[in-house]
Amino acid sequence: TSYFNNNTGGTFTFATDRPFDANDLTTYPTQYTQNIGDPNLRRPNDAIGLFIQDSWHLRPNFTLNLGLRYDHETAFKDATGVDDAALNIAPRFGFAWDPRNNQKTVIRGGLGQYYSKVFLNITGNIQLARAFTGVTIVNPGYPDPYSRGSVSPPSAPSTTVAPDEVHTPVTRQASLGVKHELFRGVAVSVDFVNSRGRNLYNAPDVNAPDPITPLRPDPAFLRTVEYQSTGNSWYNAMLLGVERRSANGLAFGLSYTLSEQTRDVEDFNFTPQDNYNRAAEKGPASNDRRHQFVANMVYQLPWTMQIGLFAQARSALPFNITTGIDNNRDTTINDRPDLANPDGDPRVASTYSGAFTGRVGNLPRNFGRGDAYFEAHLR
Repeated sequence: TSYFNNNTGGTFTFATDRPFDANDLTTYPTQYTQNIGDPNLRRPNDAIGLFIQDSWHLRPNFTLNLGLRYDHETAFKDATGVDDAALNIAPRFGFAWDPRNNQKTVIRGGLGQYYSKVFLNITGNIQLARAFTGVTIVNPGYPDPYSRGSVSPPSAPSTTVAPDEVHTPVTRQASLGVKHELFRGVAVSVDFVNSRGRNLYNAPDVNAPDPITPLRPDPAFLRTVEYQSTGNSWYNAMLLGVERRSANGLAFGLSYTLSEQTRDVEDFNFTPQDNYNRAAEKGPASNDRRHQFVANMVYQLPWTMQIGLFAQARSALPFNITTGIDNNRDTTINDRPDLANPDGDPRVASTYSGAFTGRVGNLPRNFGRGDAYFEAHLR
């Protein structure tokens, strides 16, 4: 049982951050959305998991790990009548090999498949849509949204629906690496990691306006958000490490990661800027950090005291650049601008152009990059 207050108070969207002035129409909101209905829900979910796993020392210098897992949940079936069609069987394999049998070098690797859990916000939003009416007002009044503007289109509500078929989000992860002791207590390592995600949740508008006409396929509704499991992710990384273990004196760990994370969706509420060109959303993930360095050190002092240091540095994370207005008139304000000056500063507005209507811009998703980050802690 839950109480889910999903935008029942309403949300204004503005195209400027200047103070509101009732005599200046450019400071008025551009859109108002609100869900009207009963936010009380019952969301049952039975989660079942079975697994078997074992480890074998096939030889004194070779260890093999094998496992198999099965998961199933009933949340979608109970809440929406749509069953999870995936047979969620997840195999796992891993090994560790000491090629010289001298405990100086280990070659290690693994391969596994891992299923996510059902995100109950999704089933809840679908249930709420049956009890709620979604209102969208273009160019509303303020603070009373109904004092100006018009419902777009008149009397047409927005809704949220379940897809015909749901697959559980899954990742296939693989790694291969080697670790070697240079001399007593000091070891270096290098590992390669690959992860491929499929069936990731997202929320396209399956009733988006036709880019030519621009009419919605079902005129009885405005937005029709359909929670789909159609997203993808790709991750590759190289990990380098040096560590020293010591009961006395200095112990430390240094690691560097070179990685790339790409996605064509971001989260369960992700909607593409153009629902008829979803391939354009493939780009750097919001957590894509190309370089990352982490260091930790502990030094033993007299009188059973220690001094410790932790530090990390990483390259900039990406961010999405949007026009702040609904250029393509689909009532979703996530449109990106055109790249007007390819040689311009990515953080200067004149590099882009958003002066168009009836379409979206050509700028890739997550085109911007923030600042590099550094932190250090001494204890």
